[in-house]
Amino acid sequence: MAHKTRIMSLNEIQNNEMRTVMVNNRPLLIARTHDRVYVTDDTCSHHQCSLGTEGFLEGDCVICGCHGAKFDLVSGQALALPATEPVQTYKTVLEGDDIFVYI
Repeated sequence: MAHKTRIMSLNEIQNNEMRTVMVNNRPLLIARTHDRVYVTDDTCSHHQCSLGTEGFLEGDCVICGCHGAKFDLVSGQALALPATEPVQTYKTVLEGDDIFVYI
């Protein structure tokens, strides 16, 4: 069963910014774009690259900086080769100024 865990305050991440955070010893990508917050696994499904460290945002997608794989932040679906497998996405909620993820 998923547990609700606070990640950070909304004011700690700017619009069109992303970063890697550790939650329960798991690296997660948190991205804020178009005033929405998304959380996915931080590791590219093609190669073990950090999306938060090596990648960049393009709309509601993250592109891996290692080989150009592209993932939808909403569904986790792989949108561009070389990735063919999705990344895990997580339910995210805002409560006041706090960002929570269900993991």
